[in-house]
Amino acid sequence: KFNKKIKKILIIQGSSDPHNNLIKIFGAIRPIISNNIKISFYFHLGLKNIDKPQFKKLFFYQKYFDNLIITSKISNFSKVFEQCDLALTACGITALDLLYYNTPCIYISNEYKELQTAKTFHELGIGRCFGKISIKKQKKLQYFLDDLINNYKLRLIIYKSMQNINLINSKKNFLKLLS
Repeated sequence: KFNKKIKKILIIQGSSDPHNNLIKIFGAIRPIISNNIKISFYFHLGLKNIDKPQFKKLFFYQKYFDNLIITSKISNFSKVFEQCDLALTACGITALDLLYYNTPCIYISNEYKELQTAKTFHELGIGRCFGKISIKKQKKLQYFLDDLINNYKLRLIIYKSMQNINLINSKKNFLKLLS
């Protein structure tokens, strides 16, 4: 289901987040979280990340932001995918799950293969490729996210492109995307 107004944003970097991108993403979008109290921001840490010391910062800020939700163990992740209106994700298997649910995405990764996939998805109009996250690129990520939150037409274009890929020769298209 496509919502005109964003209610829920998922931020996920796979099950291990080897480059600590979640913390970098949080640092970049913290002003957006603060200014959009009607939007829930779900940071999914993955099973392996819950005890990492760097995530103490996220748990600390959770006290101050009612719209910041931190998850690590979810038994039925398909419901999360189905309910989110937008996602910031790496471009691995999770990106394909989000594509299946027609969830507009910003693709953020440090992995070469994932960056190539993100560029392909961007060219196909099924998301926006941000690339690698760094301190220097925080304002750019704010712009990307603000644009998708506030630009209904852009999200609708991405959503419809995702629907087209899912509906027309879906098996062939998924195999083509993965190659």
